Amino acid sequence: MKKRFLMIIALAMLLILGLSGCGRKPKVIALVAGAPDEVVTDGTFNFKTMKVYRIFDTGQVQVLTEGDYAIELKNPEGAASIIGAGIREVVITDMNYKDPKDKKKNIQTSIKVVDKSLATDPNGIHEGDSFLTFQFKEVVVGEGKQAVKRYAFTHQLGYSFNKDEVSDYLRIFKITNVGNETVQLDVTEEVAAELKNAPAEDFEIRYKTGVYDEVITSGTTKGTINVVVVGGEKPIHSKSANWFDYILVIPVGFIMQLFSFGGIYALGILFATIIIRTLAWPIYAKTNQMSAKMAEAQPDLQRLQAKYRGRTDKASQQQMQIETMQIYKKHKIGMGTMFLPFLQMPIFIAMYQTVTRILVPGGYWTAKITNTKFLGIELSIGSHWTSYILAGLVGITMILLQWITTRKPKHLKNTSQHKKDEQAAQTERTMKIVSYIMVVMMVIFAFRSNALALYWIVGNLFSLGQSLLQKQINKKQFEKKQDETLGGIL
Repeated sequence: MKKRFLMIIALAMLLILGLSGCGRKPKVIALVAGAPDEVVTDGTFNFKTMKVYRIFDTGQVQVLTEGDYAIELKNPEGAASIIGAGIREVVITDMNYKDPKDKKKNIQTSIKVVDKSLATDPNGIHEGDSFLTFQFKEVVVGEGKQAVKRYAFTHQLGYSFNKDEVSDYLRIFKITNVGNETVQLDVTEEVAAELKNAPAEDFEIRYKTGVYDEVITSGTTKGTINVVVVGGEKPIHSKSANWFDYILVIPVGFIMQLFSFGGIYALGILFATIIIRTLAWPIYAKTNQMSAKMAEAQPDLQRLQAKYRGRTDKASQQQMQIETMQIYKKHKIGMGTMFLPFLQMPIFIAMYQTVTRILVPGGYWTAKITNTKFLGIELSIGSHWTSYILAGLVGITMILLQWITTRKPKHLKNTSQHKKDEQAAQTERTMKIVSYIMVVMMVIFAFRSNALALYWIVGNLFSLGQSLLQKQINKKQFEKKQDETLGGIL
């Protein structure tokens, strides 16, 4: 009783940890600053117009207030003419978070400004020292609950920096010399036009969380913008692949895209699920047969338990183990077959991974899947009102599948002549609790992804058909065995 109680507590804790993992505390991976309104002044910088952003590994962006960061003006590293022109480096330090790469210091970022009052070069800034500076604009994409703010400096794992929309997210200024005067010129449209014609390889897709410098040019003038890659699913591609991807995820992804006729994502999920589960049928059938044989062996096992009930001495326990193995041998139950269910897990995990990653930009087949709707429901999103419908169907089909698979077949209902003892009844109750927890977890994860929900619905319905068919096969095998036994007696 105590062991069963501890098992239930452990499973409940596992569920709590799983849910807390879904909403874990984000980690800060970068600090990014946008230039103030006046980059070139006589030393009267208004840093209150400077925007400072804290970026988390989840993609969350937080705009900092004045008290959250400290500012320090330094002479930049480089040619003497830079210092002579009055160019200064503004170092911004986050007062609350440590640098993820160096826990001894707080996380920092920097931008360039020009203090003309400190310039010693009478000719002002030189063309070779001129630079681009950036002011970030917050762009709201979507409506209602789906509305999110997007920034030019951050994107999800596997996404490339969208250079074609840079003018929507940035104002770009060129700090240069006009006559003997250092000025800032708005060159946003000019730079945007140049970026549209820039080769795609200049803006590589990133496959790892981190901060990358993206060099933006306008003529001979350069500026550096921080491109922050935040956590997310990796695209299905060799550049981000591990051994599991090569063995299972990429082959499953190939099957899914192959059957996404007309670029329809739902068809790919439907056919891939059916094909993969059909290929795994021999494992499933063997597992099911083992379960049926275990059910047939229950009367013998119950009689054995009754025979040795209360006998706890070592000799009795050893003899009980010997007789148990004889029963297993009689019913042709191999101990190795008990591990067969675990062979299905890598296949199902690969399907799960494929469904959640195949749409991530940068993958082999992202561009091929062009229609992500199913009966009017958008599959590329989650946590939407339509997700309640799909998650509910996942729960219903899962409960139905468990009821069918655990229900004792009619031909085996009369095989047991013994009442279940308390231990067997407690084990059955524990397994029911485990199944309920599994259903709850599947519904929660299904709610977060409509595509994943559709995969589980199709998979559950297919497994339901498998179970009904396998039960008929097991029934015929049992009847054949009974006929052979009776034939031997007669």
